[in-house]
Amino acid sequence: MLDELTKFEAERREYDALLRTTTVRAENLMAETQQQAGLQVSAGKATVEGLGALIESTMDETFPLIQGLYRLMRDVVALQEVATSYINITQPEDLLAVERRATLTFANAYEAIDRLAGQKKRVAYRQITPKPVSHRSRRGSPAAGL
Repeated sequence: MLDELTKFEAERREYDALLRTTTVRAENLMAETQQQAGLQVSAGKATVEGLGALIESTMDETFPLIQGLYRLMRDVVALQEVATSYINITQPEDLLAVERRATLTFANAYEAIDRLAGQKKRVAYRQITPKPVSHRSRRGSPAAGL
């Protein structure tokens, strides 16, 4: 039993490190976006469309990614608690409560992973799909005289 717990601990630490690394990257991306917006505003080069695009990418891509990663981190902690509870059980009737918690935690984790996978597909689709061309008139453009 202790060998299995030791193996679980090692794999959990690896997964935890991967989650932390990915979360730090996503948080850095969010900070870079904020910094980019600040620089555009400071330089007087900010446009409503440009800032809107930054906000949109943050709210549609980066923020949900960070939320999903935090959720998975909580699930990892919960699974660690389940493993510890399982090892410390002295009464067979207590197994059902541990099993229920493990099942619920795995269900939550699978849901978070599915959401992240769906988000990744949406982001990839948006990256390959051309954006619609704006038909707003601009000075010097053919539409300016209309």
